[in-house]
Amino acid sequence: QKDSSDISVYVSIHVQAGLVNYVLGKLPEALRYYLKAKRIAEKQNAYDLLFTVYNNIGTVLWQAGDPKAALSFFEKALSCHKQMKYPQQVNINIVYNNLGLINNELGNKTEAENYLIQSIQGYTHSNDSVGMTYPLNNLANICLRQHRIDEGLQYIDLAIQILERKNRLSESIPVLHTKAQL
Repeated sequence: QKDSSDISVYVSIHVQAGLVNYVLGKLPEALRYYLKAKRIAEKQNAYDLLFTVYNNIGTVLWQAGDPKAALSFFEKALSCHKQMKYPQQVNINIVYNNLGLINNELGNKTEAENYLIQSIQGYTHSNDSVGMTYPLNNLANICLRQHRIDEGLQYIDLAIQILERKNRLSESIPVLHTKAQL
């Protein structure tokens, strides 16, 4: 309810409604819910909530074809993470990965690689090896486009090893595709 004493519950409901609409491909509806959550969380200076909301808004804007606006929201999420009382490493790794991908799309190759490496390093420290395979695959794809094949193969082979050890076959499909391209 709007007058809920626990503001995080109210914001989370809007975030979940936004997520459902995003998955259904209803980007304007998803954005509407995320913006509502943003307004509420901003009034409370709830950086932990804003972190998630900003990342989700960035994702919607990126999907809607506005990478520059998406980049600004991913950067806001990064800023919120630095202001959180109890930041979680895994969450920031997702934002670093998004920042890497969006910078790559915008032609900022060096920044893209730096963010992806930060994501990989963060996953190393969080012991989430499966999560690490996403930025490894993305970095290998950047190497592929720049004809740095040997370097790309090192990244993708590491991702394949991780997925094989964890027996995660569904996550292997895009990684194996990248390996075939390399």
